[in-house]
Amino acid sequence: MKYKLLSLLSIAGILFPALSSGFELRLGEAKNELKIDGKISKDEYSGGVRLFGTVSNQKKELTYRRSEVALARDQKAFYLAISSEMDLYIKPTTGDIADFEVIAPNGKKVRVQINAQKFGNIPKGVTWKTVANTKEFVTEIAIPWSMFGVKPENNSEWKVKFIRMWLNPYEISKLDGKVIFDDSVPGFEQLHGKTNPTFGSGPQLFWNVTNQTSAEQKVKCDATITWIGNPELIQSETTIPAGKKHKFSLATTGAESDARTVDMTLSANGKTLLKRNYTWSRSGLRWINANPHIGFAIATYPTLKKAKARIYCAKEKNLDPFAEVRFQ
Repeated sequence: MKYKLLSLLSIAGILFPALSSGFELRLGEAKNELKIDGKISKDEYSGGVRLFGTVSNQKKELTYRRSEVALARDQKAFYLAISSEMDLYIKPTTGDIADFEVIAPNGKKVRVQINAQKFGNIPKGVTWKTVANTKEFVTEIAIPWSMFGVKPENNSEWKVKFIRMWLNPYEISKLDGKVIFDDSVPGFEQLHGKTNPTFGSGPQLFWNVTNQTSAEQKVKCDATITWIGNPELIQSETTIPAGKKHKFSLATTGAESDARTVDMTLSANGKTLLKRNYTWSRSGLRWINANPHIGFAIATYPTLKKAKARIYCAKEKNLDPFAEVRFQ
């Protein structure tokens, strides 16, 4: 089984041979206690960073299965986490893998690979916790600074890569980029809310900023979301006192399945907190309602091509574009 895991991970290494600037962010030192418990808690990572979505290697856009990553640091360690959902009734296996890579300013690299059955390539000294079930697969790790041979200094530049591999249906995704340590900046989240069921309303985007520094922060959120040639903008600025929080939000229009491109910058006191550009569309079969006790599910297929779908009861039906089909 270990050989199989290594083979899958070597494939991921071939597909993603080098780091790219998928994001650029600044990360301050967390003032709150951080625990390795297999959870990405909003409060726990309020002094760090949480980001929505990893990019599919096959489609070059965010995966249709929801995912998020988190980063934080304190005097003891560098904390990283990946949380991702599973498809309905799919049980996590050894082929479901969370893969982390960190490169320090001195070139020292630490890589941690853990599968849903809770084994993998885990260097000695790394603290970790994995929670895997039919709903989600979450892996959280802490890498002590001693493993890098360098202390976390202000303005030092680190490279971070997250990889998530799903076995069923098969997909590999990543999120990677540059992290600058800066104790003068607040923590923040960039998240996607769920689609409003109201017709014509798409997902809502959130940028939550928590000011754990001792000084007020003048924070600006500048984002452009484009779909079918229609730009939706948020250009908002506010001052957040020390110890306070603020939420920026933008409710998008159109269907959730519409392809969108997000180009955004979040800044504080003139420094870039987060710079990111990505595309997403909720294409693919999506089980939006299911009840195993009475044996039906509803699927939508938001593409312009016809397709076939089959549920665990082995029935198969044709799906027209944007069709809704009930399996009984």
